[in-house]
Amino acid sequence: MLQARMKTAISCSLEPEAHEGDKVVQVKLSDKSVMGRLEIVGTDGRSEITRDDACSVPSNWALIRLSDPNLMFTFEEEDRAILSSLEGKMLELVGKQLGLETAEAIEAELLPTVKKSKLSSITSKKTEPAPKEEASESDDS
Repeated sequence: MLQARMKTAISCSLEPEAHEGDKVVQVKLSDKSVMGRLEIVGTDGRSEITRDDACSVPSNWALIRLSDPNLMFTFEEEDRAILSSLEGKMLELVGKQLGLETAEAIEAELLPTVKKSKLSSITSKKTEPAPKEEASESDDS
């Protein structure tokens, strides 16, 4: 009976409320997770996540669970708008979980580093052609 209640409680608390236009975040079990698998309701419906298998959840659902040691979230560049617009209680909650104070610091922590395209470090140099070595005259005697 207790297990049934626990399963219902976990199941209910892990059902994200998706709203149209929500950005999605990938979630899977962390390496430190005490569970081998967990069933949640993601944006694609009911899914089972493991350490290897992830599913999509709304970013707002993920943000309030960042400190859960059993879950690992993967944010993408598309989530930058949501993270940069954090304010009020949500900013305070996320900041407290990560030990950060500003939306910019949270962005830097959660988003992948932007790979800057490297410009060629080789600058064109005007070189003079190498002087031709004069062929040494050989004596064919």
